[in-house]
Amino acid sequence: MSQRTGWMKKKVKAAVALLLAAIVVIPVGVQNSVTADAAGATGPGMAAYALNAYYSGWSYVYGGSSAGAVDCSGLIYSYAGGARTDSAQIAAAPQRGSLSSLPRIHGLGLHSPGHCGVYVGNGMAVDARNSQYGVVYQSVYSYGWSEWFKIAGVSYPDTGWVNFNGQTFYYQNGQYVVNVTLTIDGVAYTFGSDGALIGTPPANAGASYGTSVGNSVTNNTNNAVVNQPVNNTPSQPAALRLEVGMYDDRILEMKTRLNELNYYNAELTTYFGEFTGECVKNFQTDAGLEATGVVDQATWDAMMSDSAPTYVPTYTLGNYAEDIVTIETRLKELGYFYDEPTTYFGEDTVVAVSDFQAAAGLEVTGQADKATTEALYAEDAPSNPQAGTLKKNLAGDVVVELQNRLRELRYTTAEATSTFDDATEAAVKAYQAAAGLEQTGQLDKAALEILYSEDVVRSPAYDDLQLGYEGDDVAQLQENLTTLAYYAGEANGLFDESTKAAVEAFQTAKGLEVTGIVDEAVRDALDKALEAKEQADNDAKVSAVAQETVEQVLNSAPFTEASVGNRMMAAPNLGLERAAGFDGQSQQSLIWVWVLVGSFAAGGTAILVVANRRYGYVAMMMARRRKAKAADKVDVLSTVVFDNED
Repeated sequence: MSQRTGWMKKKVKAAVALLLAAIVVIPVGVQNSVTADAAGATGPGMAAYALNAYYSGWSYVYGGSSAGAVDCSGLIYSYAGGARTDSAQIAAAPQRGSLSSLPRIHGLGLHSPGHCGVYVGNGMAVDARNSQYGVVYQSVYSYGWSEWFKIAGVSYPDTGWVNFNGQTFYYQNGQYVVNVTLTIDGVAYTFGSDGALIGTPPANAGASYGTSVGNSVTNNTNNAVVNQPVNNTPSQPAALRLEVGMYDDRILEMKTRLNELNYYNAELTTYFGEFTGECVKNFQTDAGLEATGVVDQATWDAMMSDSAPTYVPTYTLGNYAEDIVTIETRLKELGYFYDEPTTYFGEDTVVAVSDFQAAAGLEVTGQADKATTEALYAEDAPSNPQAGTLKKNLAGDVVVELQNRLRELRYTTAEATSTFDDATEAAVKAYQAAAGLEQTGQLDKAALEILYSEDVVRSPAYDDLQLGYEGDDVAQLQENLTTLAYYAGEANGLFDESTKAAVEAFQTAKGLEVTGIVDEAVRDALDKALEAKEQADNDAKVSAVAQETVEQVLNSAPFTEASVGNRMMAAPNLGLERAAGFDGQSQQSLIWVWVLVGSFAAGGTAILVVANRRYGYVAMMMARRRKAKAADKVDVLSTVVFDNED
């Protein structure tokens, strides 16, 4: 239909409405009417009048206040008279209150800024909405009414029977009763949740409102009948149906309500999209309705009712949400979660939720769904019977502490990650195997106490220094390799790649298996190499000092056989004790023996033997005397140092 055609139809409809408004309203008597004021306007009559406006398809006409063509306040004014605008009607109201306190009274006025309507009972309302929708019949909670009010000049029942819209109600203390069985005049009557009598009403059940009279509908407009032909059975409103692809003002109302119930969190518009359909399905599921994604009357009524369910989202691995902080905090209080709560639903959260679900007798999914969340905050929520047990996928400072301890005991060389991962589980199992425990990969409180004690079992390979190890023993290894000229780096206590390369070079030089690991064979070879190095260094120092001393003795003038002997006996005082390894007792530990072979005068050879009882060294110096013009001299021919084991 073109926009022009639609506009023309609205014009025609408005003209017909004005024509209807001009029809004379003929007063007629209505039997069994509820007592009203002098004008005869009653609450049930107001409700019946409003329903008739809807069933009869009255038009919305701005400023209209006659049957068939009304605006919002005109609907009330055309029945009850009095004030003409909604603001004046609310100002004249003898009683009013917030919508949350809406009483069960037919024909109350409803108000929101700039608009008004009529409450017709059972949670439903009628209002002349606008030129697009005309007169609307829908849940009282769907529009956004802010308050209710008693219409000035309208009489509302206090106690007694009322027949309204083909059903029978009973008022008590100013409201119709619901969900109760009452004994009235000696007879028990039962009333349903909508207030309607279940069963046969008494003969004197009171006035009827909204029933047909011949070809006219009783509207109780000052006991008048609007001359509009209708069927004996009032027509029903068109079936409500909102679905994907539609544009409608009611969709905005629906989204607003779904947002209040936490089912919808996107932009509030009049368009019904795919996302909106999914939100509707979620609501229908929680409300016990068929999840079609289509909003029919049943869905609408359930959505707008006070008992409408509130959406509780399901959180799974990888989700981010503010609510996750609250969930993790509660899990931590119950001993299931060890890390600091965040907005992230991680592996450790999955483990914590799974453990809680198992303890609470729920299906173990690891997902924080509605049932899990409700159980989590219940007063009888179970605490973790295994609180403190560390196992795979947990995270936090307690895991870092565990990883560092396993590294210290050399069950792992991996850096701490704060997450109980595969490497951590393997290290725990290695520890359990070494300690003779069941290899579960988990550690409870008792096992952790032992792990952190002095009685803990270290790794069987604790002393086999290797890549990734660190400590004072590694620093000593690096110093030893430096002494033997295999390592040129810093002795920092970290067994890194350069340290491993030095170990491999040493293994190669000693004919050992090249593994880069310092096992018992490598340790023994290192000890021997270090001892040999120390011995060679000492021998070199002794040889150097001894040679220097003998030269000083033999080259001293004047040179005689007697003086040579005296000087040689005094040799320790000339510095021989300065040789490496000699101490204050070195003079007593030296035996000097010299033998003259031939005669110095004849150019014979002198042999000096120096024996060190403490260190087992023998130094033999051979010298030859030769005569010079200025003085007698002795040249040192050679110095030989022997190990007495040879």
